[in-house]
Amino acid sequence: FIFNILNKMESKMSDSEFKDQPIQLIDLKEDGTLEISEQALDFLSALSNQKISILSINGPQGQGKSLLANTFIDQIKFKCSGGTRGIRMWGTPIELDNKSKLIIIDTQGIKKDDPASLKIGILSLLLSTCFIYNTTNEIDDTTIELFSMLTDMANKIGIDSEESSGENHLDLLGEFFPQLIWTIRDYKNEKDANIYLEEKMNSNAKGANIKKLFQRRQCYYIPSPTDSEEKNANLEKEGMSVLSAEFKQICIDLYNGIKKSIKVSFV
Repeated sequence: FIFNILNKMESKMSDSEFKDQPIQLIDLKEDGTLEISEQALDFLSALSNQKISILSINGPQGQGKSLLANTFIDQIKFKCSGGTRGIRMWGTPIELDNKSKLIIIDTQGIKKDDPASLKIGILSLLLSTCFIYNTTNEIDDTTIELFSMLTDMANKIGIDSEESSGENHLDLLGEFFPQLIWTIRDYKNEKDANIYLEEKMNSNAKGANIKKLFQRRQCYYIPSPTDSEEKNANLEKEGMSVLSAEFKQICIDLYNGIKKSIKVSFV
């Protein structure tokens, strides 16, 4: 819907005006309403009639979403200490091998008793070609229940099809849902990460619906970014140099894999 509007707009900026800094895509107002920024409209209208892919990062608040975004752009630009409000995106689209432009978006994350954060979560989900859900430590029932709040809201989306009622609804809706990559920070299990994710989905009643909606899904274990909590808490001052080689390599492998497999969202 957003890009259909933008394709009819006259761009106010050129490729040379893209900037290496985050810009606000969706602002969360004090009354809980969401509003697309003028800066974002100019940015997106400059990409009208081009192939677009969107990588969004979400998950519970305060568990390292912005750091993941920073590793993908290889610089600390997204605030890591609770500074994200609404949805922010990287101000320079990234050229992919398939000639599409990749947009990286970072969100403030979701919180169980915060309806506005859930609205932001479902919006970022619906915009995404690839949806990273970032958590820390093991996947437990509480983690799955929080994630399922997004899928429960998504289940209310209507599909114009005679086959979309009853049990077939989620299966049909899943054809339009993004690739899911579940990243687990500060955790390592002897089991393969993808097998671990499937077992956790199968052990929870909500898991069946998640699997129907996210038919393409992967899981990655990601170690702690540094060797101390003090460094973790001061990454914006410390910079990329303090990140461990293992952390950076896993994030690079994840990002390169996404760039090769991500589909086109909009044309």
